[in-house]
Amino acid sequence: MRTLFFMGVIIALGLYLSQQEGFENGFFARIKANFGGKTELVIAIPQNIILHEEHKNLSVPLVLRLTNNTDAVEALTAPPCKEFRFLITTAGDAFKQSAGSDENCPATTATSRALGKGEVLQDLRQIFLDTKRYQAGDYKLRVRFWGYEAEKTFSLVPPE
Repeated sequence: MRTLFFMGVIIALGLYLSQQEGFENGFFARIKANFGGKTELVIAIPQNIILHEEHKNLSVPLVLRLTNNTDAVEALTAPPCKEFRFLITTAGDAFKQSAGSDENCPATTATSRALGKGEVLQDLRQIFLDTKRYQAGDYKLRVRFWGYEAEKTFSLVPPE
């Protein structure tokens, strides 16, 4: 019950902070991936995450913002299992965990969405880290969201 409460607090805090000025300078780190000046993907994730090894899964909030900076509507299309994918590696690029594999993903079934001029598509996700795979240290998170990719580093730190 306590875990669910703290997950709710973290999610609410993430949503609140993502709407504030100075979002990139606060609790969350920010990365931009600009693709030809057309669309911008912004990822927000806590920079330092406390690794509680006694828990099987560690919930990490993730805020995604995709902004259309063009003068036209942009069509976003992806199979449902490929709208959001992630890969986590060590700082030295050793695989740790991923979600959204190509297996069992129908290539013909696609989800479509129009992103209007200046429109922002914001999505809040939770990724669950399998704590057996991790130890304190630095990691890279690579995200693919509606066909756009970005990368961010984060750290897992031991409890005090």
